[in-house]
Amino acid sequence: MSEKLNSPENPFIVKPESGEEDKSSPENTHEKVELSPEKDDAQIDEAREKIEQLEDQGAEQLKHALDAGTKDEAETIYPAGDQAKSVTLSTNLSIIRSSLGKTSRSFSGFIHKPSVNAVSEASGKTILRPSALLSGAIFTFIGSLYYLLVSNAAGYKYNFFVALALFVGGFIVGLILEFIYRLAFSR
Repeated sequence: MSEKLNSPENPFIVKPESGEEDKSSPENTHEKVELSPEKDDAQIDEAREKIEQLEDQGAEQLKHALDAGTKDEAETIYPAGDQAKSVTLSTNLSIIRSSLGKTSRSFSGFIHKPSVNAVSEASGKTILRPSALLSGAIFTFIGSLYYLLVSNAAGYKYNFFVALALFVGGFIVGLILEFIYRLAFSR
């Protein structure tokens, strides 16, 4: 056991040959205080008071730092303007178009022009209602299927104008049904 304590691997030892203590030992880094029971209670109370003071100071500093951080962030964050939105849109579109084929790229360029996009958005909100499109498609499918079967059975030639007329008729019926639905269930 004494061989391990006196080995050169342990730097915190008292060397009996020289009679000097190692200055970097943990025993020498702090003051040695001999405590008596009376002094012990007084020192504990002093330590508690210091800890409470430090906690109060730290809490105040933290609160001030958080307040200052939120004020700075609130002042520096701005909503995106129209110019920033258009730059972001054009950047994203150019990135996406780079992965498209030649025809898809040209179609995307046409569709996303500001004039075409504005007309598309306006008509999508007012004229081209999804319910009307669905109704027109259903009318076209069922009506043209019936017309095809009847014209083949009677020996007539199929007229493609009938499909267009059926779609327009179904579209109008879909708009009327949506209007009635909104009147009935808007309350």
